[in-house]
Order: sequence, then structure tokens, then C-alpha cells
Amino acid sequence: MNQSEIEDLFERCHTHQLSDEQMGELAILLDSDSDAARRFVEEMTLSANLGSVMQASRLTPLRNHHGRRSFGQRAVPILLLVFLAFALIPGTDLFFSSETEVIGTIAGSGGSLVWTAGNGQLVDLPGQGGGVTGGTIEGLSPDAWFCLEFRDGSRVTVSGISVLTVSDEGQKRLRLREGRISVSATQQPDKRPMLVWTRSAELQVLGTQFDVISDANQTSLSVSEGQVRLRRRSDRQELVVPAMHRVVVDPVLPLELQQPGTVRFWESDVAAGPGCYGRWVPAEGGDPAIQRSAPLIPEKAPNITLDLLSLSVVSPDGADVLLESDAQVEVTGRIKSACRIYCGINVSNSSGEFAGKYRLDAGNRQPLTTPDADGNFRLVYSLQTTWLDPSVEDEKERFEPSPHGRMLDHVWFFANAAERSGLEVTQVRLIPVNRQALH
Repeated sequence: MNQSEIEDLFERCHTHQLSDEQMGELAILLDSDSDAARRFVEEMTLSANLGSVMQASRLTPLRNHHGRRSFGQRAVPILLLVFLAFALIPGTDLFFSSETEVIGTIAGSGGSLVWTAGNGQLVDLPGQGGGVTGGTIEGLSPDAWFCLEFRDGSRVTVSGISVLTVSDEGQKRLRLREGRISVSATQQPDKRPMLVWTRSAELQVLGTQFDVISDANQTSLSVSEGQVRLRRRSDRQELVVPAMHRVVVDPVLPLELQQPGTVRFWESDVAAGPGCYGRWVPAEGGDPAIQRSAPLIPEKAPNITLDLLSLSVVSPDGADVLLESDAQVEVTGRIKSACRIYCGINVSNSSGEFAGKYRLDAGNRQPLTTPDADGNFRLVYSLQTTWLDPSVEDEKERFEPSPHGRMLDHVWFFANAAERSGLEVTQVRLIPVNRQALH
């Protein structure tokens, strides 16, 4: 069984999607491979799913509408796999953390978020300054963000559509299933470094500032201060990433350090694959690839439904995309009828830490956009007239009044769903007005 197949089994176990055959394969793997068993224990211990597995093991077996066994029936075998993995590792205590001890406080949050406590229960997220135990935070929309400050002053910020599990029982453990985090870690004990897992990489941190972006295929690590030890999970190859360097972990690419600079021009590549939010439609025939909007109900405006889409900002060579006051955001796409199209951006500072969300539209004064005969539209938004998005208004003292000088991470567009716009985007560009800045 290769590394990719092992990771797929682990992920299916995390998301309760193991078939009977796959459950047997996992049991054989744990019995024959001590390294795989140890990693399985680490991930399952870290995941808040342990609590839900133990609770689910007491459920009455049910059948779903396909006649297949529900998770209530699968929970007991999965729990036995966890016991098996613990038993196969010498010196490992069979211990499921209740995660009842407060590990830190919320330094700020906004947008649509879900917090699952360490016992697997959904709980209300406390306000700023409130204490939290270990668990899983999920950002459900592009405007979501969450900042946790550990008891030693270390901070981790989640932004956009992300899933992060955190634990701290004398050693900080983070599992980024998908999305983006920014970390500012104080000096950690030599024998208990902060550990970060993604699907494709493992990180060891003693004290530093860094940024991680992860999806099903890749992990991108950018270090701004200190250094981070990285291990690629597919072949266990290791690399120490120093300050002002970046590395992309991909199973088919060489593991090597990069020194990305900054660029002032950026152009989306919608054809390359799905954006962060919405439905991606590949190019077909003579039609270009599109990112299509999807419904979203804002956390602070539950009576409104938006048609929203978002795109990650990634330059071809990994360089940061710098925002200048004279720049413009140009978007082209299609709509079914005249509507108001609003635009927002997520930004970070030079160390990769989340630095706010800003709007580029005119708010209530945003004019109607009318499509041409073929349904196409083109809009230009200026960075000279930006304002903080309402989702971060409660934290406005933390953020600069404008995004100028920050790094562009995401760009998003939305319309009121009541206008039935059918908003679709084919291309987005960041263009400095002074064209000489491109050279």
C-alpha cells in the first residue's frame, strides 16, 4: 500500500466514510506497520472525531435510505481500530482527552464559523476574550476568520473556508484539514515543539511566524521569522525552512526552498481549478472556465441570502501580491440580469498573518451593472476608496483603515440573491494604474 492510499484511508476514517472492506484494510495496516499505527493514533487523538466516535458507539444501529449501515453501526469497529493502534505502540497510554481544560482565549472572530468541542459536540463560540478548550473550528464562508491565543501568547489565525483542529495538553497540536492558517508562535519547549499536520506535510515549530495553505493535494509553507522543520508525508523527506523562504509540498514536485518576492500585478487562472467558494465549471467548447456563485446567508444578516463566489490569489512563482493605493481590480464575467455586484478582499501582512477584510464597492450606493446582449459584464473597482467589511467591524481597532501595503490573499464578489443574477466570473486582474510598476 503506497503513501497516498494510506492517507486516503486515514482521511476516510476521519470523515466516517470507511467501507467494510476499507476497514479491514486499515486493521491489517495498523497490525503490520508500527509507523502507520503511530501516525494514525496521533491524528485520531488530535481530531475531535474521537469524542463523536465514542458517543456514536452508544447509538442504536440504523439504516440509511440506501440500505447501507449508518455510522452508528460503524462506530464500534472504528473505535476498536483506535484501541488496536494504541495497543500496538509500546509506551502509549490508552487515553482519550476530554479537552475540558481551557487552552486559550479568542482574540477575534467574524463571519460564519462552527466550533466543535473536543467531546464532539457543537457548542456556541464565545465572544472575544472567551476561553476555549481543544476542538475543531470550521470557517464556512470566505469572510470567516478566527484568532486563538494560547496561554503562552502564541496565536493561530484561521481565515476563509478552513477546517482546523487544535489541542494543547502540554504540547500544541494543530491539524489543518483544508484552508489557511497564520501562526505566531512564542518560544516552545525543546522537547515539546508545536506540531502541525496537513494531508501532505508535518511541521515542527519551536518559535516563529509562518503561514500554511493546504488542500487535498498540496501544502504551501511560508516562513517569515525563525525556522520550521517540515516533513513530506509521502516519502518522509525532511527540510528545514528558514525565514523569508517558502516551500510547496506536492507528491510529484521536488521538495526545495524558494525565496518569493512581491509582485504588483496579478491575473486569475480560473481554468486551473475550483475557487474557494462557489461552483467551478471547466471550459467546454468555445466557453471559458467559470467560477459560479453559490448561496450564502451572512452570520450577521440572517434574513438576506447572497449569491457569492471567491478566488484564492496565487501568483505563478509563489510571490506575494502587494496592494498599492493606485491599483484597480478588474473583473469580467456573466450575469442573467441587471444587478449590483459587490467586491471584497482578504489581506495579510508581510508575515502572513491575517490583516483584515475590505470592501472595494460603494456599498448602498453601488450602481446597477447591466450585461450586454450576450450576458457579459466588465467592472473595475479602485483601491483608493476601500472600507472595512462589516464582518470585521467589531475588531476594527486591530486593522488598518485601508489595505494599502498589505498582501492580497482572496478576492470575492456577491450580489443579492433576490435579484436572481446568476453571477459568474471568468477572470479577475489586479492592475497598477502606473504601468511602469509592472517592470
